[in-house]
Amino acid sequence: MQRVHGMQKPKGRAMRDPVHDAYNLSLQQQRSTRANGLLLAAEAGSVPLVRSLLELGADTVLGTENAFSAMHAAAASGRGAVIDLLLDHRGLDITNIRDNNGWAPLIWAVRSGHEAAVRLLMQRGADIHTTSRCGQTPLWWAAQAGHETIVRLLIEEGADVQVMSQGRTPLWCAAENGHQTIVWLLIEKGADVKARRQDGQTALWPAVQNGHETTVRLLVERGADIQATSDDGRTPLWLAARHGHEAIVRLLVEKGADILVSGPEPAPQWSAPTNRQQTIARALVEAGANIGMMTSLDGKRPLRWAAEKGHAEVVRRLIMKGVYLRTTNTHGETPLSLAVRNHHENVVKLLLSTGKAGINVKDRRSWKMTPLLFAASMGYTALVKLFIDTKEADLNSRDVIGRTTLMLAAEKGHADIVKLLLATGEADVDSRDLIGRTPLSVAAREGHLDAAKQLLETGKADVNSRDVNRRTPLWWARRNGHMGTAELLRSYGGF
Repeated sequence: MQRVHGMQKPKGRAMRDPVHDAYNLSLQQQRSTRANGLLLAAEAGSVPLVRSLLELGADTVLGTENAFSAMHAAAASGRGAVIDLLLDHRGLDITNIRDNNGWAPLIWAVRSGHEAAVRLLMQRGADIHTTSRCGQTPLWWAAQAGHETIVRLLIEEGADVQVMSQGRTPLWCAAENGHQTIVWLLIEKGADVKARRQDGQTALWPAVQNGHETTVRLLVERGADIQATSDDGRTPLWLAARHGHEAIVRLLVEKGADILVSGPEPAPQWSAPTNRQQTIARALVEAGANIGMMTSLDGKRPLRWAAEKGHAEVVRRLIMKGVYLRTTNTHGETPLSLAVRNHHENVVKLLLSTGKAGINVKDRRSWKMTPLLFAASMGYTALVKLFIDTKEADLNSRDVIGRTTLMLAAEKGHADIVKLLLATGEADVDSRDLIGRTPLSVAAREGHLDAAKQLLETGKADVNSRDVNRRTPLWWARRNGHMGTAELLRSYGGF
């Protein structure tokens, strides 16, 4: 038995050399490593290192797992000298180098905005019409990224201005990003401002949506169709209002946009972000919109929208235009109901002042309440006073289970509202709901001492009234541990 480095080697069997095995095993890995080193050197623009690696056999095409090669890296980094060196090595064909996205080096140079590299690649035979797997061309990317000089260069060389990728042309890309000069260049070279995608949208849509006012103005002046409607019913005006771009709303209206057209959601002027709704709505109202007829899918009308959002000035303008004030939504809520529900006192005042707001109209929600019933239940004292002052509100109107305004206020412990209602002399102190409860019994059950005291002091509340289960106010106070209320009831003869 032979010994190799102190180890016995069996006869007839070759001893494996770990170093030799590693060399043979990683021949491909070394090749890949040199290629990756070449990529990094190309990215850094190190001509000497790139040359050395090429001499060692580094593959100019082999790169990372996504096929991003040294040529891609040089193009993306604008390394002209490296590009020349790589192309001269073994006659590399620039037209056949692509990464896994189908991007040629020219696209990488364009995306990164390296004009000199773009010119060099074009001079060395790069195809300006090359497309990625998604159909994106160098011009498409230049327009998207806003590289004006590269756009000019590609257009001068005959790049197709109408090419479309994923529903977007170079014009669309430029408009979307507000690259106004590029938009102008593309239109000058024949880009169709009225070209539509499959969904009916034109390049005007993204410019409007993203608030690029000067680009929108340019597109409109060059013939963009401001009345065009997408497949889902959206118009440029609808988009401008939806996204809160007041200046564009005014521009489109000035240019003749149809203010009667609504979209798939609330109509234009009722669709803007909350912090701009009022100004946009005012702009459209001032433009002469037929505000009484504009609707949306959920049944809202402009007056309901303005009342719900608390836009008193818009409500005032709508009232002056004679809009019908009792219009209701799918829940049976009038503008007055919505203003009360959202606690907009100024709007409630405006609507009540007309005498036509449907002061006693009940909604169709689960409790079937009038605006006054809701205000009393929520403790909106100032609103309750407004209703009382009209002398038209039905103070004894009932909800679906028979509770009156006074009973709701007593049940919730709103002593100030109880006092206001009792002061009118019209509220029914001893009214009963469907299970026989009175304002006093619900106040006793909830332990609202002040409310109970005010009811008892009228001399009209039956201290020993019984509900359908024969329970008195005192029974409820004791059961729920309201000892102060129980003592008050006993002092008035409760049992």
